[in-house]
Amino acid sequence: SRYQYYLDLKKKINNLVVSISPKSHIDYNRNIQPLSGISNAPTVLCNEDGYYVNYLSDRYGFNNPDQIWDQNKIDIVIAGDSYGQGVCVEKPYDISSILREYGNLKIVNLSYGGNGPLIEYASLREYLPLLNVKKILWLYFEGDDIQNLSFELKSKILNNYINSFSF
Repeated sequence: SRYQYYLDLKKKINNLVVSISPKSHIDYNRNIQPLSGISNAPTVLCNEDGYYVNYLSDRYGFNNPDQIWDQNKIDIVIAGDSYGQGVCVEKPYDISSILREYGNLKIVNLSYGGNGPLIEYASLREYLPLLNVKKILWLYFEGDDIQNLSFELKSKILNNYINSFSF
């Protein structure tokens, strides 16, 4: 199980965490909402092909090399859910790594598994001001994004991103 894998690996890695979707923390009346995972932490994702995929999160809890945040110009910001995050995909086969390597592009990935359109929008609103970005690539998945949006729209704090928060 992922939990047993975590316990075994935790014996070797002190600050190891398990990836938990920000949507798991939605509380309809809470005034705080995580948009990503734990920052600067080795993170256990999942096992779909007989091995567990792990990554070291960046300073904001996303699946990026941390130094990308120090770049003057970013070619593309990716917003999405598990497809964007690279859940169950080892580097260098995730979309961000491929674009970085073969496209020679500077990529910031704000995707996180389980995020729906409103959390993705909130992530863009929070992190775009920190970046000089040329393009935004939004990864929409028809299979669950509408359902996620209907769930997210019940959150008071997430609705503030539509109604009043500004850059």
